[in-house]
Amino acid sequence: MKRLFTLFIALSLVISAKSQLVIDTSANWQQLIPTILGGNCVNISNVTYNAGNGTSAVYSNFPGFGDGILITTGQALNAQGINDNGSIGNDNGLGGNSQLNQYLPSGTFTYDAT
Repeated sequence: MKRLFTLFIALSLVISAKSQLVIDTSANWQQLIPTILGGNCVNISNVTYNAGNGTSAVYSNFPGFGDGILITTGQALNAQGINDNGSIGNDNGLGGNSQLNQYLPSGTFTYDAT
């Protein structure tokens, strides 16, 4: 019985370690674009990228999705771990998006556009 319990604990640790989301917030837009497109298959130019520090990232090892990018209005690192906080976020001090604001009800605005 003790061996079975030890095996169960060991397997649990391996499974939980394998499913951890790995996030790299040091990536810039030149690194984000190839991640989306799957390589360097196109030339990108004339890019305007306005984002707060840590709001975008590349991720890897996400079960069911593999690798990809995060573009957030908060901090990308908040995506790590268990999502058990309904109000986690950060104020990045960025303005909203005027194009999106026009579709919102009067007096409602967007914030922290990325």
